[in-house]
Amino acid sequence: MSILLAHTKWLRNNFRLDIWYNNPLTSIDINYIPKTGVDDKLLIQLLDLDRLNQQQQMYQDGLFDFVPITANQGKIPNGGTINPRNGRLYFTTVEPFGKTLKQKMLNEGISSTIIDKVAFTQLYDSTKTAAQQLPEINRFKIKGRYQSSVSSEISLNAMNIPQGSVVVTAGGQILIEGSQYMVDYNLGRVKILDDGILSSGTPIKISLESNSLFSVQMKTLLGTHLDYKINKDANIGATILKLKERPLTPKGKCRRRTNFKYYAWAGWRL
Repeated sequence: MSILLAHTKWLRNNFRLDIWYNNPLTSIDINYIPKTGVDDKLLIQLLDLDRLNQQQQMYQDGLFDFVPITANQGKIPNGGTINPRNGRLYFTTVEPFGKTLKQKMLNEGISSTIIDKVAFTQLYDSTKTAAQQLPEINRFKIKGRYQSSVSSEISLNAMNIPQGSVVVTAGGQILIEGSQYMVDYNLGRVKILDDGILSSGTPIKISLESNSLFSVQMKTLLGTHLDYKINKDANIGATILKLKERPLTPKGKCRRRTNFKYYAWAGWRL
């Protein structure tokens, strides 16, 4: 399981991340589960995000294990918990708030009735909207702080972005594409050209429209069926269909393309 926390380059220095649970009895956020058997462990330890100390030795120290994922020629040779280049956090288990938490509580002898009121299994077997409608178990939060390095290139985590759909603002002022920033619409990257904006520390915000989830949007289906009666004992029939498909918007720099498909059937009856 992975979660995108920010689009920036993170540094190990001054990085802190914790997982919080909203106590249903007090409505106060705490960093542990208030159930006997697991209330002596931090949530980041219970979810296997704290197994190493600062010297990378197998010893829990109460801090998130900042283990960077590194790429070598497009391949990732090592495991890790965070990608400092794009701010993506990686859990070490597939369903940390579901199966992992459930199993850890079972191992401590906690009853299934109590576990079902804590484990957020619906986060993984239903839609995001449906899971958000369960306030009695939707009680987990990820909070932290970080320090980042200044970079002129910002990843948008989207590809095939429509031309002209990216809007960049600095301190609330809209920047000019081509002179203050450039966009790679195919790879989904923004490069800030104005060094003054970077050095000033002005907050930069980017809004965009992504086509990554869209394919064919406009469809037209036409068809007809014809019958020809040879005599009272014999009929000949035929059906033809035409399907026309066209993307809603062009994909990056690819040419706009329209697909046509024809279907035909023929038969007879004696």
